[in-house]
Amino acid sequence: MNRKCPTIREGDLYEVLMVDGGTFEIRYGYYEDYERNDSEPIPIYPDLERTPIYGTSGKRIVTHMQDPCQHFSPQAGSDTERCCGCCKHYPQNRQMMNACQCIHNKTKRMPERSKAI
Repeated sequence: MNRKCPTIREGDLYEVLMVDGGTFEIRYGYYEDYERNDSEPIPIYPDLERTPIYGTSGKRIVTHMQDPCQHFSPQAGSDTERCCGCCKHYPQNRQMMNACQCIHNKTKRMPERSKAI
């Protein structure tokens, strides 16, 4: 049986993440316009460096691959990559978005979120 994989299109849903009271719909797309000509869409995560979001506990929501803050501290046994996902304050659940556990990135508690961000 010769089954074709479904074609992934820009805007298709990749996954829905629940992070600290927030629901995040991650969709396929492109980071740059020029990528549309040469590649397939990839999962696009929100730019949480430019537009920080805090969860209901007051913890800052971060992506695994974003540049770390000034409180970066590498995980024990980690390589030299400097990203939030390699920081000891990033939860080790392999999810690509998480609530930073660093006390310096916490703000006051926010009201519960109910809609997708």
